[in-house]
This record gives sequence, structure tokens and C-alpha cells, in this order.
Amino acid sequence: MPTLPGDDARRIMWGFADRPDLQLLVHSVRGVARGPVARLVALGARNPCERTPEKQELRRAYNNAGIVGLFNEPPQSGHTEGPRNLARALAAFELAWVDASVATGGFMPRDHGGIMVAARLLSAVEPLIRYQRGRFHGGSPAGPGSPRYELGLQLKDDAVHRLVDVWSAGEACAALGFEAARLLDRLETLERAGCPMAERAMLESAANVLGPACKLWHSGHGSRMMREAAQLMGGYGMTEDCPGFLGYKWVDLQMEAACDGPEAVRRQLGEAMTNELFLTQFRGWIRDTQALADSHPETGACALTIAMEMWLWTLQRVPHATGTLANVLCRLLASRSQILGLIELQQKGRDHPSLAGSLPWTVSILSGLCHVQAAHTAGEVGRVCAEWVYGSHRDAAGDQTAFRDMQTLLESSLAESLLAKDRVAEVLTQVTIPEAPDYPARNHPESAS
Repeated sequence: MPTLPGDDARRIMWGFADRPDLQLLVHSVRGVARGPVARLVALGARNPCERTPEKQELRRAYNNAGIVGLFNEPPQSGHTEGPRNLARALAAFELAWVDASVATGGFMPRDHGGIMVAARLLSAVEPLIRYQRGRFHGGSPAGPGSPRYELGLQLKDDAVHRLVDVWSAGEACAALGFEAARLLDRLETLERAGCPMAERAMLESAANVLGPACKLWHSGHGSRMMREAAQLMGGYGMTEDCPGFLGYKWVDLQMEAACDGPEAVRRQLGEAMTNELFLTQFRGWIRDTQALADSHPETGACALTIAMEMWLWTLQRVPHATGTLANVLCRLLASRSQILGLIELQQKGRDHPSLAGSLPWTVSILSGLCHVQAAHTAGEVGRVCAEWVYGSHRDAAGDQTAFRDMQTLLESSLAESLLAKDRVAEVLTQVTIPEAPDYPARNHPESAS
């Protein structure tokens, strides 16, 4: 039976399959997150604001896991050589998978590029599957073996399709965040090597966009999708006993989104994305995405290519729309990163024996998620661009004709996108998951003792 994508696939997609030091870091931080941190949350330790002895004990656990040392070079107790943006992002991801609030995460690295919302969204998939399937256990006349008993809410297309949307958003957010972290590491490496500014300029222009784009995605679309994940649990999603601590995660995300200052981030992104060096790269990305559309049409790259072209066309003709266009640029970049991560897995996964049996299925399901996210992105880009083109170009008949041609292409590129969602939804009704989470929960107090 198929399972959810595991660590072997993630290492390739997120760019640390050849970094045993980072793999060891992930293992260590995960032990802390799903051990001491999860036990504190399960026992209600989030509620007191005071720094209790139990919370103070986390400092020792963080030190042992190498989290505090992420800010130091190896001679000063650091655990990774060279730039460590990716290392910090991975640590933040593992901690946020369980809980990354101030109450339990005071010593963790700062969120790198919205990585924490990606962890929260992806961590919601398994608890939601478990909740949907067990919804009618004990309260239904249908016994074990019947579709209603075995699948529960997953008999309803709406419930599973909404879960697909949460999953695809989490994959896209993670892909964008880790790409931004790797880019910052590359840029820092060039700076340390004393490379001329001309060699760093292109990378810097991209980094100036990807960083704010991650933060803006985090406080905007990511926040909305986390609310959707909590709502899929019904009223249970807002309680302290919610599996996966989804209610806590949603509340934390609202606070972080407000503190990030989305308006300031949007202005920063609006300035960076109009830099000609970035726009030159963006045109190159469009050509690359078109090539992927020809070779991997199942990823939805065709819809993404046309959406990228429409975004660039609108930016050039409606320059005062930068604020709104900055919002949808985040979606474009996330969808592109998601597809690139899939291609990386497809190309390098066959060289990893541990993926030999699961690679075809993993690539197939992740391709469907890419297609779903690309279709959502294209639809939102089309809506936003149409609002600005038609709303501010009343007399520009020629521009509107050209835009309508792009709209027609965009709409036709959405062909089979819902079929891709149906395929992913069907897999979610078949995928094998553990009977219980691998960390303590409030509704399992015996596991927190």
C-alpha cells in the first residue's frame, strides 16, 4: 500500500541528500521536537507565560541537538561548516512540526522564509487523514469492513479535495522556503570567497525577492490554508485536544503573521521585483518553465508558464499595481519551486536504493500536487491581472485584446487540473498511515507521562 512521501524523498527535493551533517541535525532536532517539546505541550506547558523549570530544561535539549550551535562556527561549538541558512531552516521546520511557540521555542532559530508554516501545513496531513477515516467509528451502525466505517468522511469528495489543497499548499511553501535558504547559502559562500560584485549581483537580486516572498506567502495564503486545516477538523480543530496541535498552530500563525508586518514586506518585495536584474532572471525562468511544460506536462507547468507571462505583461503595463502583483508573485515562485523540487527527485531518486520501490508512486502523487497548486496559482493570477487590466485601462483597447488572448490560453491550460486533484484525492483514501502520531498528544495523556 502507498505511504506518504518520506525523508529519503524530502532530502532530495529540499537539497540536502548529499549533506550527512544536515541529515544528522534533522534527526537530532526531530528527537527534541517530538520528545521533550511534544510532552510539554501535551501536558499544557504552553499556557503559563513564566519560564518554568521544565521549559528551562529545553535549553539543554536544544544544546544537545545542536540548535543553539547553529549560530556559531565549529570552533565555537557550531555543528555545520560554512553558511547555515539551510541548516537553520531545517531546524525550524522540525520544531514547527510539533510546536514552535514562544512558550516552547524560545531558543530555536528564527523562521527562515515561512518554513514554519510549511511544517505546520504538512504536519496536518496525517492527523486529518486519521480524523476523516475514524469520524464514524463507534457511532455508526456500519461495522468494520464497510466503506462508511473504513473511510468515514473520505467518502465525501469535498473533504478529501480540501485536504489536497492543504497538502499542495504545504509542499509549495516548503519548496519555496528551502530554495530561498539554499540561495542565501550560495550567496554567502560567494561573499566569503571574495567574488566580484558582478558575479553576485544576479543571485542577490533573486534573494531580495525570494526572501520577502516567503514571508508574504507565510502571512497571507499560508495563514489561510492553516485555518482551512483546522476547520477540516470541525469544532475539534479549535480545542486543545486537537490531534497534531492544529488549533495551537493556527493561533501561533495569526500572531506571527501580524508581527511580520505584511505591508512593509509587501513594499519591500514590490521594490525588489521591479529590479531589472530580477526581471531578466524571471524571463529566463519563464523559458525554463516552458521547457518543463513540454517535457513534464503532468506537473501543470504549462498553466504556470502562461501565468508567469501574464504577470510580467501586467507589471509592465500597470506599474502602480505592484502591491497586489507582489501577492500573486509569491504564489508563482512557490509553484515554480515545487515543480523544480519534483524534477530534482525524479532525476536523482533512481540513484537512491531506498527509493527503488516507492519512487514511481511518490513522483506520481507529487506531480498531481504540483498540478493542483499550479492551477490554483494560475487562476489567482488571472483574476488579479484581469482586475487591474480591465479596471485601469478603460481606453486601451489594444492591450485588452492582447490580454484576452492570454486569458484564453490560461483558461485552456487548466485542462485536466481537476482530474489531477481527483487522482490525489483517491490516493489519500488508500494511503497507509500509522494508527497514532509519533509524538505525545493531549488526548493521549498516558503517552505524555
